[in-house]
Amino acid sequence: MGVAFDLNTPYVSDPSRSWLGQCSLQLDGSLTSCDSTSSSGTHAVIPSPGAIAFAGRQVVVAAQNALYLCSSTLTTCNSNTLSYSPVGVAANASYAYISDTGGGRVQACPITGSGTIGTCATVQSGFMFPVTVSLVGTKLYIVDEIAKSISVCTANATTGTLSACAASALVFRPIGLAVSGTSALIGDDSNNIFACAVSGSGAPSGCTKTVSGIASSFNSWQIAIH
Repeated sequence: MGVAFDLNTPYVSDPSRSWLGQCSLQLDGSLTSCDSTSSSGTHAVIPSPGAIAFAGRQVVVAAQNALYLCSSTLTTCNSNTLSYSPVGVAANASYAYISDTGGGRVQACPITGSGTIGTCATVQSGFMFPVTVSLVGTKLYIVDEIAKSISVCTANATTGTLSACAASALVFRPIGLAVSGTSALIGDDSNNIFACAVSGSGAPSGCTKTVSGIASSFNSWQIAIH
């Protein structure tokens, strides 16, 4: 399941129903009125949708052997077929970054002015099991579950390339990440949430467990802060 916010509008994906839709955000943080907003049944044409990101006002969705680019109303979606199913996705107006867990790499996919996705190219490799990717400004965070690390790279918005990548070691296996200012929330593979400080370089440190064992079915591959 994926979740991301476009201003005050939450978007949620449900892979069990091949469903992608909008919800209403309540004052207590709960989500209600979740429904597909596409009259043409967008949820039916996105197999196993997962992580969600935004390229401007367009919605980027990682799915089964594909990457989708949809309008904000979900009425139009274009896809790029892949040889693998990406787990994480992050985006700016020009590029979408996706993680290939089996290939141990991150690819950058150009987003065209016509609302389509171009050919994806590998921009960083050598990871053990990259899952979540998150873009904050020009910093791309790459969560490597098996290596117990989070790498921070500088993303070039013009070329899509990554540079100056540096990994920070953790004592737990991270799978989900959300960064806001000088703080980060990291979910691990044991259904715990850690609160961490974020340095000027973007590196997380001083992580403290704040929530333990949310539920046996909890999946923190994608975490969102609003």
